Amino acid sequence: QASNSPISLAWGKGHAQIYNDGYWPICGAKHPQSMGQDFRICWASAWPVIGEAYETAWSGRSAYLEKMRMFLDRHGFLEETWFTFSFSPVTDEAGGVGGLFHPVTALTAQMLSERRTHLLRDLSNRAGRARTSEQVFAMSEQVVAESELDLPFMLCYLVDRNAGQARRV
Repeated sequence: QASNSPISLAWGKGHAQIYNDGYWPICGAKHPQSMGQDFRICWASAWPVIGEAYETAWSGRSAYLEKMRMFLDRHGFLEETWFTFSFSPVTDEAGGVGGLFHPVTALTAQMLSERRTHLLRDLSNRAGRARTSEQVFAMSEQVVAESELDLPFMLCYLVDRNAGQARRV
């Protein structure tokens, strides 16, 4: 039975990337060209985060990275992603490191959901302590400034029910 868990191998002197059906969605638009491609080239955008662990594994010691944030170029632009993964050396017929076994757990949806839930909680908590509209807007601006990846901008309006209109503040 084939595994649905994302698994990749980097194999040989050319670091050829070989992966299962569970892994190709991680490659995004790079698939199918990423199959057989040098792992280091395919994942150049991740190298600041994974490079040391990758090289450690090629030296014969496994490396495990948990809840790692990286900005990957998978669709022609950088996107924030989160993964837990390892690199484990695989011995070749000569007894040396012939490649790396690379299982991956994608955590992006979970991590972004948690962070955005914290944003809403913080916004609610701070705004709930405000006594004036101006304080609500100031506290909201503070929370949003701390969360620019999730909410890059915000527009606030004050509704004047008597006049039947809203004014951007």
